[in-house]
Amino acid sequence: MARQPSGRSVLKKAISQLKRAETAEELRQLQAVIFPLEHGFSLAQTATVLGVSPSWVNKIRNQFIQSGGKLTTKTRRGGRRREKLSPDEETSFLTPFLVAAQSGGELVVKDVKVALEERLGWEISLTTVYNLLHRHGWNKVVTGSVSSRDNIGNEEEKTADIRTEARGSSRNPVRFTWGYNPYAKQVNILNIDSKFPNYAMAKVEKYFTGKGFTINSDPNLTGKMPSFISVIFESNRDKAQRYEGIPDTIIGGSGWDIKSKLPAEIEAVRPRINLGYTSRGCNRSCPFCIVPQKEGKASPEADLFDIWDGTARRVTLLDNNILQLPAHFRLICTQAQKTGIVLDWNQGLDVRLVTDDVAKLLETTRIADIRFALDSVDLIPIFQEKLELLRRYKVRKAPLVYLLTGYDSSWEEDMVRVNFLVEQGCRPYVMLHENVKAEQQYKIMAEWVNQFWPVKSMGFEEFKRLRRDRPDKRNRGTTPLHIEVL
Repeated sequence: MARQPSGRSVLKKAISQLKRAETAEELRQLQAVIFPLEHGFSLAQTATVLGVSPSWVNKIRNQFIQSGGKLTTKTRRGGRRREKLSPDEETSFLTPFLVAAQSGGELVVKDVKVALEERLGWEISLTTVYNLLHRHGWNKVVTGSVSSRDNIGNEEEKTADIRTEARGSSRNPVRFTWGYNPYAKQVNILNIDSKFPNYAMAKVEKYFTGKGFTINSDPNLTGKMPSFISVIFESNRDKAQRYEGIPDTIIGGSGWDIKSKLPAEIEAVRPRINLGYTSRGCNRSCPFCIVPQKEGKASPEADLFDIWDGTARRVTLLDNNILQLPAHFRLICTQAQKTGIVLDWNQGLDVRLVTDDVAKLLETTRIADIRFALDSVDLIPIFQEKLELLRRYKVRKAPLVYLLTGYDSSWEEDMVRVNFLVEQGCRPYVMLHENVKAEQQYKIMAEWVNQFWPVKSMGFEEFKRLRRDRPDKRNRGTTPLHIEVL
């Protein structure tokens, strides 16, 4: 007989604190106690749901039990633990040197070292001084052999606002020329075209914020500090070309280079902004889609706790085809069910992969909106079959269905898809391909369909007639607005 899990004495305390958990770590600790006792989960099953290792589950369970039902999770220690001066004291100490250098004088690292030793009352290393200078925006910009002091006034050195000199060994004396950078510890982030929260830029912001950087978003600061520029749509590529070649500037995004990636240390960051990817890639090869080329085959990326901030009740997921990973889809739904989170798969789910198991999870998980796509008339039979399956499991939400129009379909085929979805009680949403964006009849179709209510109450021809005859608001209804329809 399997050993019964411990902790029943603190179970009520864990349940009472569940809704008051403020961080993902606190939530995990409470669930590590509740799941084995209330739901019969094994240690391995609990670890799978929480997205951590079994040994970690055991550790945080025991912490809660041994503390008598008190949350014992601790945030990571940060900050400088052996600082000799506070940041304000450091600034005050360096101010006289800064003023002297700006007045035409020369600063020597050794002088700074001596002054700092007098201030502290003990000896320090040159490394301590260099670290101090770096923290306050002084950067080494030139290294060269010292033969005389006559070259101090040359044009190259005049570019630096502040000079700092340090002598090397007697065998190889070296001058280190330092320049004060007013933009030190700052980074510039530019989002060229996306109104939707940019997940890659959120990673950049979190990474640099954690290092104490100030975040800017100003095109005029490009080149003066590290800059990251994102272009989502290829039609906006020209807006980013003006920044190409500027030092310390990284341009990326699908509209610039679908293979571009952030530096590895930034790519690994988890912003936890209640928006992100739990999976990447897609195993299909739709001709209009760049996802397989950009991200490769479908693979797990993260779990819900890597995206959720621990307090929000809704999480938006950008997965391109999570249903190609059935076990991972179940994990995400299970985590959402246990925490009460509302999920929104913004990019839609692949209706062709809906099974009995998927339909049951969609019904038992809180979903903000169920979204599918119907990309051609050839998919209508399987779409109808899957819709009936969802209804057998009493999935109550009428799905929103994306319709890519004008790519490889005719006007008549696009209208067939619209009318089919309306008859099935779904909510079609027209997305115009570049091929037809300029065509007036497609613009009217999008207006007819995407408002939802007109497509359910009148046909296209009636909507087109009413639209043509509606009064011109600019002339207070005195002149009809006539629009030529191609």
